[in-house]
Amino acid sequence: MSTHNEINGPVQGTAVQVGHLQHVTHVRDRVSAIAFYYPYIHIRDDTWLKYAAMYWPVITRLVPQNYRPADSRVSTRFANAGVLSDLSAASTSFADSDAFLHVAVTRPDELRTRFGVEKRAEWDARAVPSSAGPAADPRLTYLHHDRLSRGFADVLVEHGLGERHSVGGENWLGMHPDLATVYMCLLANRLAERESLHPVTDQVLPHDALLEPTADRITEVLFGLPSRSPRLQTTQKFITAAVQTVIPEGLADVPVEKILELRETFPKDFHQFRAHVGDRFAELRADATTSLHVGVAVDELVRAELADLEDKLRSVKLVPRRVRVWLKADAVRESPVGWLFRAGQALR
Repeated sequence: MSTHNEINGPVQGTAVQVGHLQHVTHVRDRVSAIAFYYPYIHIRDDTWLKYAAMYWPVITRLVPQNYRPADSRVSTRFANAGVLSDLSAASTSFADSDAFLHVAVTRPDELRTRFGVEKRAEWDARAVPSSAGPAADPRLTYLHHDRLSRGFADVLVEHGLGERHSVGGENWLGMHPDLATVYMCLLANRLAERESLHPVTDQVLPHDALLEPTADRITEVLFGLPSRSPRLQTTQKFITAAVQTVIPEGLADVPVEKILELRETFPKDFHQFRAHVGDRFAELRADATTSLHVGVAVDELVRAELADLEDKLRSVKLVPRRVRVWLKADAVRESPVGWLFRAGQALR
């Protein structure tokens, strides 16, 4: 999604909010201060991680028990500093996988026609290395068994929708990327609710499955069908609004140590700005304003904070730049505001 950077031209970016909480007319009492990265173990965009580290106190991710991620130098540095943490997958609840499995069991032929692993030759290979090791098929997305409910792998393998893979004593299930991402969206949503986390991602994902996480809705998302739900047909599905945030110029080349210095010098300012934007967005959605009006209004309400953040960056010898990001929210239920920048030129 192309948005506009008021200072430096086009910016590729969006931000995503997911989850099930109260109706939007009830503004939440507290904002989660811990971000939950998904759908992968390894963060795919180091520049996005630097951005997230500015605005979130802690970023956690779901890591299989006894698994050691092969992190980038940037991720390793943030992990050593306590900014990036691991959440054990062994304690995960898989309640939402029941609806997913129901689709696999009741519509196996339709799913196999589109997502059957025997058709992998028709799928594009991914350029990013898999967490499942160098021998993993680059056309499949692999989920570790710790991320799967009991019997999940058996059902998908039985119906030709998954393939087992083992490396270094770790067991994985390979499947079509679309199947894996829908499953991980549902899992991230459930885990975020239970653990009071705030889902964030650097990927473009099928979040429509979360509007009504039933077997029917999951099927519609997987096959690209319009919703048959009267409730979803009468809402905007998601409300979006573009708002400004502040980053250092040339963020891709800003050293991790400089981001850590910024966090140490101003431990609350950027975090409070993120929470403030989230609160204002929730309040304005409660009035059922249009997306355009929401974006303009949020900009007005955070204008003074933007200028203050720019001064903070200058004080540590960083050149500030404003970029627009997209907030996306369920039009009916309230959930915390998440942030996402796509990889590429968004933060460069």
